[in-house]
Order: sequence, then C-alpha cells, then structure tokens
Amino acid sequence: MSFLPRSSRPQSRYICQRCSNARRSFSSRTAHHSIAPESPKFIDVPRPPQEYARTQRRIKGVLPVPKNLFPKGSEAKASPLYLDAVTKEPLTRKELQGPEGERLLWKQRMADSRRKNLREGILELHHRKSREEKATNFRRAIHRARREALIAEPEREDERLTRPSVPEVLRDVFKQGHRYDPNKDFEERRLRVAEREALRSDARKDAIHTLYMHARNFITTEDQLNDAVENAFTRSDGTPNDQSIWEGDEPMTTADMLNPSRGPALRGQPNTKEGLAAERMKKIAEELTGGKI
Repeated sequence: MSFLPRSSRPQSRYICQRCSNARRSFSSRTAHHSIAPESPKFIDVPRPPQEYARTQRRIKGVLPVPKNLFPKGSEAKASPLYLDAVTKEPLTRKELQGPEGERLLWKQRMADSRRKNLREGILELHHRKSREEKATNFRRAIHRARREALIAEPEREDERLTRPSVPEVLRDVFKQGHRYDPNKDFEERRLRVAEREALRSDARKDAIHTLYMHARNFITTEDQLNDAVENAFTRSDGTPNDQSIWEGDEPMTTADMLNPSRGPALRGQPNTKEGLAAERMKKIAEELTGGKI
C-alpha cells in the first residue's frame, strides 16, 4: 500500500492519546470509544422529529374520477343472473377447419378470456367495495361510540369546583343542550295548515256566492239573447242622425271605470249623489253580510 497516494490510503480512526492512556480500573466501560470526547457528537443532543422538510413531488396531470360501478339500487350486478346476462356463452361452436381454423380458435380463446376477466373483475370489485364499506362503518361506529361516551361522561370534579355560579335553568341547558320537541313543531304546522285551509274555504265560498249573484244577468236562453241584441242595436226614432256613433254620450274610459265618481264631472255632466250613495250603501251591505248583493 506504500505506492498509493496519501489521499488514497485508508484513514484510521482518530484516538486521543491522552484518552487512550487513561486507566479506569473500577469501571465496566471500555477504554476506547467510538466517539471521542473532543467530537461534538460525544454528547447526545436530541433532535426534532422533522429535521428536514420533505418536498412533495409534483405529479403532472389530473386523474379522472373513478366510475361508481355499484350505485344505489344496483347490488344485483354481482348476482349470477346479471353475470350470465353480460357474459353469455355462445349457443353453438363451429367446427374449426381449413386455413382459417387456427385464427378462429384464437378468437374463441380471446372471447373466453374476456368473459372470464369481466366476471372475475365484477366479483372482485364488489368484494372490495363491501370490504371498504364494512371498514368505514366500523370506524364510524367507533367514533360514534367514543363521542357518545364523551357526551355522557359526568362533569369532572375540578371543573365543578372552579366553574362560576350559573343559575339552575341555564345549567340544565348547558349540560343537556337544546332538545328538539317534535310535538311542538307538529302542533304549529297543524295550526298553520288549518288556517290556510280555512282561508281557502272562505275564498271558494265567496267566489261561488259572487258567481251566483252575477248569474242573474247571464244569457241562458235564446229569447234572452234576442232581447239583448235588440236592446243593443235598436235605432232611435225621430232623430236626424240616428246612424251616427257620436249621437249619444261620450263612452266611458278606463279612468272613468276605475273612478266613476269623477268621470261625469270631468266630462261636464251632472254627477248624481243618489247613485254614488246607493253604490256606497251597497258596498257597506256586502261587507256586513259577507257576500255579493
């Protein structure tokens, strides 16, 4: 090894001469240590659990969302009936002869392999789904039981002794929480439904009564129709312009129909107080009696 350069020669472990010459008779510890006292690693200093932050590897692309092969209501996919329907065997197998026999035989083997893989794949996926659901339900049951145990756990003695003074009513609320009363909400909903039904019934009765009162002017026979036509289209005798549409008064506008008390006054016609009073009395009577008059 003398022909090797100095840098290539194997380096021996450094041992302090002063430490190696020390004699410790009454000790079970050896004289030579793997780490010398001069080394900074001689004293074991605890290090944090995460000395170096691990960088996450960036994966390019986005994986598609896996398809749910067994949605709700489709548990029959793993049944023999469904598997027989999707992997039907051929009714007849042709005799493979001639130059194309080997190729057709290969195609039959491939078809059998696809049917087998589909059947086994569906069964394996259904088994894996069932196993994962059982594990998930088991974890949920554990968490639920742990939560219920914590909720039902009695108050600790130190908390009871150090808590501030709270009234008894609030203490029960804080301890038990808000309790949902389904009977109270059911009674409120029942009253609201009954009120709406009463309003609808009154509206229907009012509409039927109004229709009955308006039916007095309905034309139901042929004689009534002839009389209405004669009254509407009869000419006035003794007037020179009996065929003019402007012979009579000015027709009522929409504003006159909405406000009949101001319509005649705006057109310069006399406004009869008796007619207005009669209309008002009629409306008051309708409000008092609760029906159309």
